[in-house]
Amino acid sequence: MPPPLKDIDLPVGHHDFSTARYPHVELDHCSMCRRIQGSVLVVWFMCIWDWVEFSLSSSSTSSSSKELVKVSGEGKKVEFNTRDVLNGEKHVVESTHVRVFESSKDTKRIFCGKCGTNLTLWHDDKEATAEERRVQKVDIAFGSLDPEYLEWEALKPVVSGYESSGIGWVRKLVKEGEKSLYQE
Repeated sequence: MPPPLKDIDLPVGHHDFSTARYPHVELDHCSMCRRIQGSVLVVWFMCIWDWVEFSLSSSSTSSSSKELVKVSGEGKKVEFNTRDVLNGEKHVVESTHVRVFESSKDTKRIFCGKCGTNLTLWHDDKEATAEERRVQKVDIAFGSLDPEYLEWEALKPVVSGYESSGIGWVRKLVKEGEKSLYQE
């Protein structure tokens, strides 16, 4: 078994994460992610994209949206193809609060247009082979998961990435814990 990843300092986009095991949780010090999330440190739940299912609140009750999605219950929740959500396809955007921001080439960030919550980071490598596309990963904003998952022991961070882009006192806090906090 390969050793666990310790520090990933690569640009956003295609990575060789052949030693990564999914799913896992990563602490991300990347300056772009910090700014977009509005946080000094971002935490991602990372997994293979086709392991994810979205159940989204509908913002539209038009007949066209009902033809494109499965409507469950009383028409309040809609389910979409995961790749359509991650790519911010027109029928998803028009019938839900999902919005997409392309932060770099082929890298899309999905957020809620109603409340502004950042949800995912997705790099769609269009040049990847069919097998590579099947196992592409998606990063899900950890804080957007249901509360019961946030305490799972199995979902503690295992990777600290982009540390060289990080804020000094945050890197120190991650490495040393609360003993690095200012104490009077």
